[in-house]
Amino acid sequence: MGTILVFIGVMVSVRLLLGRFVVVVNRLIGPTPRRIDAVLGFILGGLKVSLIAYLLISALSFVEDNVAGSGRELGLSPADSITFSAVRKYNFFELVQYRPVKDLLRIAQSLGDPAKAARLQRDPAFRALAQDPRFEHTLEDDSMQRAIETGDTRALLRRDEVLKLLQTPAIAARLRAASDAAQQP
Repeated sequence: MGTILVFIGVMVSVRLLLGRFVVVVNRLIGPTPRRIDAVLGFILGGLKVSLIAYLLISALSFVEDNVAGSGRELGLSPADSITFSAVRKYNFFELVQYRPVKDLLRIAQSLGDPAKAARLQRDPAFRALAQDPRFEHTLEDDSMQRAIETGDTRALLRRDEVLKLLQTPAIAARLRAASDAAQQP
């Protein structure tokens, strides 16, 4: 529902802004050449269709990865599709929903940088996280290290211990605070 409302809001605001621009340009050019209307209509129509296609493919990819029927994953998308592979990497629904995973990745990657690691060690939220054995175990696991190095949020989310860790509200709040502290200059 929120996605649809955001889409409508963006569409209306862009239409209002560009409508005023087109009126001004048409006054400057004169009433006969209407090519700018056609070109802007073509470009905006193409952008709208591209955005809708991106959202639909994102939804299909999200459902395909997270819904299983009778023990098997759904196989709805072609395996060799460039579009589906790009959308899988930058899936709208995954980008919006999983801030704690990104915070975990940012913290783990910051521990590799000495300056950021020193900042994290001084942060009280990180110190509280470091004392939690679940967090420590998550960072020490070899398969988790590979996922963290590559930035693979899907691999992290497929692990039950990571999901349990991220679903704890106190841990999610500490991750956010520590992530913000790691990013401060």
